[in-house]
Amino acid sequence: MTRQEAFQVLGVKPGSNKYEIEHRYTLLTKSFRGKSDPDTLERIEQVTIAYDVLTGRYVPPPPVDPRQEKVIFGKKRKEWANIWNYGKAPLAVGLVIVGLVSWLIYSIATNTQPDFLVSAFGDFQDTTNFMTDEPTGLEKVIREQNPEILDPIITLNLLSERAGVDPQLIMGSQMKQMLMMSGAEKVDILILDGLQYQRLVPEGILVPLDDIYQELLTTAPEAVAEFIRPLEGTLSPEALPEGETPAKHIYGFDLSEKQVLNSLDISGSSQIWTICYHSERKEMAEEVTLNLLKTITEWYDAERGLITEPIPTTQP
Repeated sequence: MTRQEAFQVLGVKPGSNKYEIEHRYTLLTKSFRGKSDPDTLERIEQVTIAYDVLTGRYVPPPPVDPRQEKVIFGKKRKEWANIWNYGKAPLAVGLVIVGLVSWLIYSIATNTQPDFLVSAFGDFQDTTNFMTDEPTGLEKVIREQNPEILDPIITLNLLSERAGVDPQLIMGSQMKQMLMMSGAEKVDILILDGLQYQRLVPEGILVPLDDIYQELLTTAPEAVAEFIRPLEGTLSPEALPEGETPAKHIYGFDLSEKQVLNSLDISGSSQIWTICYHSERKEMAEEVTLNLLKTITEWYDAERGLITEPIPTTQP
């Protein structure tokens, strides 16, 4: 649109000043209010272009590229270009989500569950060289004493009030403990320090060990006398089955006095061996417990020494 044409569209004389152009443009736009018919819309577009031309704001549209007008699958090429420009970010996000979901499904489908799981919760450390994936002594002994267990897994979950411990590590261990307590993770054996033992006994998370203790007294009285202290406890009223009254049972074997698990690369000043209520292999867990504890004198290594003074474990 030329300047001469713009004067004609606005209905002002050629050479009109800025005030006259602004005034005329305002009157015309007010007259178009409330109208949306095609003729009015076209008139509004022409008036706006004329105003922009006369005020120096008009930017001519780019020349039409015939290649962009070519129709592909029912749309012009320029329309496909717009779809790509505005849709590539959501598409990328969608592909990432699909990739993550696919990876998760693949991980679940190909994940092999251990045939026996021992989890330690508390102030423990693994004294093996974790950089070489070397199995702990506990893992080796479980395999040797129980040939039917092919893939025992030992996990250490640090729960400590010591200064300098990474809080994210503590948070991860707390989440693992919640999974264990809810039964979402089927732990067979629990190794606890004194604080964690006192916390879990009332919750009904541990299996009574009275029968195992009686068998140990019969088959390995020397090991019991020297290394094992039975710990009794009582379930909270909320954890008791309906109709049952509170009664004391042995729920843990305290091995802290000589820290015997140090000999099997599970180091901690307070060491309590228990069986998890949610285990799906309770008979196997009982057998592992008996085999391990009645042979303490065979695998205990006094030279591994004590880490610190043992933490006293009070009866809950």
